[in-house]
Amino acid sequence: MRIRQTAILAVESMRAAVFSGGALFGAYHVGAWKVLSRHFEPDLIVGASIGSMFGYLIACGYPIEEIEKEWRTGERYKSPRWRMPRTLLGGSLVPDEVHAIMREMTEKLSPKIPFAAVALSLPWLKPVILQSPGITWRHLAASCAIPLVYDLQRIDGRVLVDGGLIRACPIREARQLGATEIIALNCMGGGSRRLSPNEYVIGANGYLGSPRAAMVWNRANIDRWIAQGERDASEALARGEICSAKHSHEKCF
Repeated sequence: MRIRQTAILAVESMRAAVFSGGALFGAYHVGAWKVLSRHFEPDLIVGASIGSMFGYLIACGYPIEEIEKEWRTGERYKSPRWRMPRTLLGGSLVPDEVHAIMREMTEKLSPKIPFAAVALSLPWLKPVILQSPGITWRHLAASCAIPLVYDLQRIDGRVLVDGGLIRACPIREARQLGATEIIALNCMGGGSRRLSPNEYVIGANGYLGSPRAAMVWNRANIDRWIAQGERDASEALARGEICSAKHSHEKCF
């Protein structure tokens, strides 16, 4: 597993899909990618927080239909269990269930295209890019480690926390990795917008719900967020914002 902070990879053209953090609001990614995956084939996937878990599955070729089923049924979801933190790095939620999911993901699946999870290092909250190959469950856990909520992770002498704390959507890190064309999904609001001629964000208009809604699974909320992601991605395609030639190596913008 490689750790990068500032290195830029020199390539002529690289398409990146970027997924934001947002806890259960990540259902928005499911709906949006269900639409986009039929039209956009990335060379690189970058994610922060829940976006790192979702992005890892996509990078491994895990079917979006299966991801959608798991989100809608809540078959992997367990109600949060609270506890008193045991150490200064500890969180107030018992992490066993979510860490077990991460272990299963990284032990059974391997990325088929380059993948990167973004975390932040303490104390200065400097971005750290955790790249495949060699991603383990602890790297995904670091990207999702909300301080005081989930256990922080110590990796290679650094204490790492949730990669979406400062910027929910790790677009800057995708650029550092050499991305020349970026489609970003942001479930934390901001709406859909063009950042540059080669960068487009599909995002929810406003917050999808309360902080509690982002932590507690509810079928009606999940269905609503998936539907909104589908709608926003479909509208972007209809406006011609995204290339519809999935296997073309021509520019999409």
